[in-house]
Amino acid sequence: MIGTIIAWLPIPIIFGNVIGGSVYFLQLTPEDLGVSTGVAPYIFEHFLGSVGAVVFVIMIFMAGLTTGGNGLAGVQAMLTLDFYKRYVNKKADERKQMRFGRLVTFAAGIVIGIAAMFLDGMSLLEIDIFSGILFAAPTASLIIGLWSKRLNSTIAICSMVVGLAGGLSAYFMIDNPDLNWFIGNILSLALPFLVILIGLPFSRKQYDFAPLKEYEPEHEIQKI
Repeated sequence: MIGTIIAWLPIPIIFGNVIGGSVYFLQLTPEDLGVSTGVAPYIFEHFLGSVGAVVFVIMIFMAGLTTGGNGLAGVQAMLTLDFYKRYVNKKADERKQMRFGRLVTFAAGIVIGIAAMFLDGMSLLEIDIFSGILFAAPTASLIIGLWSKRLNSTIAICSMVVGLAGGLSAYFMIDNPDLNWFIGNILSLALPFLVILIGLPFSRKQYDFAPLKEYEPEHEIQKI
């Protein structure tokens, strides 16, 4: 995880500085761009020509494809192991879990497609900013959970609920569009840390990391 952060964290920072610096150097205006989210493709095409525009489109397509694939894989694993295997069919073998996982992936794809149809016409930047509030809430549980044995599911869930409630409330209740997204993201990120740090001293249960290192499936793995 630390290696991933060190390797990938500079990329968006450098990319943002290069694109932003290019806009400042070229003295571009909103009229030149057409849309506010068209800065990056404009810069690519300006300096690299049509080849740069094609490269940028391919890069965005690959990023979206990998993100969507990882998201579907996460949903499939979560529902298959934590729901189907634990509550529906505890004796399910590898083949049955695979069949259920494929149905989950198919259903999730349909739901995502329908949601995308309702979001037609909405700014991608607005969707990205709103998603930041949703993705910021679990960050505290992930970071602290990797290092602290005392973080339990109750505290983690409460922290995410409080973070989402605070972030979404700020986003919808603050009238200033230049301020609501910022405060919403900050609250969604900071409140879970506060809840966890307050709740940890009252936690008596310590998480055992050993089963994660020694995990073996309950059934024999079959080739499918």
